[in-house]
Amino acid sequence: MNFNGESILNSYSKAVKQLPQISEMAEEINHKDIETIYLVGSGGAFTKYVDSRAILLKIMNTKIVITTPDELWNVYHDQIDSHSLLVFGTESGETKELIATLEKIKAAHLNVTIVGQIGSDHTVIDQKELYDYRISSCETDVHLVAFGWLMILLSQKYTEEELLKIQKSFTQAGEIIVEGLKKIFTAAQEMVNNVDLAKPQMWLTSGNLWGEVCCFCNYMLEEIQRIPAQGVHSSEFFHGPFELVEKGVPVFVVLNSGATRSEDVRVLNFLKKYTDQFFFLDMQEFDTSGLHPVVASFVECAALSEYFDTLLNLYTERTGRSVKTRRYYKIVEY
Repeated sequence: MNFNGESILNSYSKAVKQLPQISEMAEEINHKDIETIYLVGSGGAFTKYVDSRAILLKIMNTKIVITTPDELWNVYHDQIDSHSLLVFGTESGETKELIATLEKIKAAHLNVTIVGQIGSDHTVIDQKELYDYRISSCETDVHLVAFGWLMILLSQKYTEEELLKIQKSFTQAGEIIVEGLKKIFTAAQEMVNNVDLAKPQMWLTSGNLWGEVCCFCNYMLEEIQRIPAQGVHSSEFFHGPFELVEKGVPVFVVLNSGATRSEDVRVLNFLKKYTDQFFFLDMQEFDTSGLHPVVASFVECAALSEYFDTLLNLYTERTGRSVKTRRYYKIVEY
């Protein structure tokens, strides 16, 4: 398998082209006196929102709730009103739980504003007109660039001059992601080719990247590759999971470039002593130093997401397992 940066850049370009449209959308929403924003998704969409939690807590004065479709209705439906904004993400636009919840909200006439981030075209959600605004997530569940720009605008924290700098940073970031992936692609190939597929894997990181690690373990390694995998927050590693470490146990660490990097480094230093099967990715390979700080936070998550997509393709090349070989998902009743 050869690295194909062109497809990543094409997808990124599609997201960036939506920024003016998202600006108009945000301007309308900002006139609605929104008090609570519900970020709703399953699988990878949910973990993308988890990625952004720390960033949003810094920039937003609005209350943020990250939840699943079922939980949104069962727990929060009596709190949803005209001062609520619901933002959902879905790649297929056919997630049954999400559709059922959106239909309940529509039937209840709750007067909530709904933004849909949808990866495919002409979906069931489109046909049912279950949103007020639509953002293309460009063949994924939540495109972090489009989502990040929306939330930055809704924060109403930045001046027009700052917003121009932020928008420019978003347009530049695609090349940064691709250049970073080029540098680490050979190491990624070697890692996937050499890891013992019969052994469960443990993946660790901290900060904004935690959601991506959970996504990779749950929905790529386990769901698609059928490799048992555990995502562990670096700050929790020494509260139990480190007792599993020994020679032959594959453990992977993603070193983030943010405030919690020292937690990831501490884990890596331990692994070097006690296992011969440790692997790590340093996110400083993606040089975001020239980007606006808030953009850099979203872009680092997006870069790790692209890295994990690349790993999945490499695993598929080795195992023959892909989204087409799943045994249960959308195949049997559950």
